[in-house]
Amino acid sequence: PAPFAGGRLYFCSQQAGNLDIYSIRPDGSDLRQLTQSSFAETAPAVSRDGQMLAYEREGAIWTMPTAGGSAAPLIGGPADKPAWSPNRQQIAFVRNSQIWIYEYAGGTTRQLTSDGFVYDAPNYSPDGTRIVCHSWQSAPESSIYILDAATGGVLQSFTAHPGSESVPVYSPDGGRIAFTRTGSPDAG
Repeated sequence: PAPFAGGRLYFCSQQAGNLDIYSIRPDGSDLRQLTQSSFAETAPAVSRDGQMLAYEREGAIWTMPTAGGSAAPLIGGPADKPAWSPNRQQIAFVRNSQIWIYEYAGGTTRQLTSDGFVYDAPNYSPDGTRIVCHSWQSAPESSIYILDAATGGVLQSFTAHPGSESVPVYSPDGGRIAFTRTGSPDAG
C-alpha cells in the first residue's frame, strides 16, 4: 500500500477514541482525520496519483476521495490489505489468505493466487506488471515473493534467511523493494 502519496502520509490512529484513518504532511503539519465512523478503519492504501483512498472496514474494502467526501463499500468481505494498481484500474487485496484482484472495468474480482500457500500484503510495481507480497511457502517463516500481476505466477522469491520478512513495498522507480524482517539476529 502507498502510505505516502500526494505529498501526505496516511496512517491509522485512535486519537479520537476509535481506529480511524488520518493524513498529515511530512513536516507534521495539517493533520486531517479522513474517516469518522464507529467502526475500525485500517490498512489505508492511497492511489499513486494521491486522489483515492482504499481501506479495510468491517472485513470489506471501502474507498473515498482523499480530499474528503463520502466513503462507499467497494469489495465485499472477507477482504483486506488493499493496494491500488498504478493506473487506478485495479485493487489487489487479500481474501482467505490469497491475493485477489478487483477490476474497475465491470466491477469484477478474480483470484490471482490459488496454490494453497498463504499470501499477504500485496503491493503493485510502479509499472503495474508485478505484485510483491509475502508468503509462508516455507513455514513457519514468511519470505518475499514477486508475482506476475496478470497470472499470479511466481517470478522471483528471495529473502531465504532465518526470520520472517513481510510488508514489502516497491521504491518509486521499481528498482528496489523495502520490507521488514523479524526473527533471528543472524538474519542478515
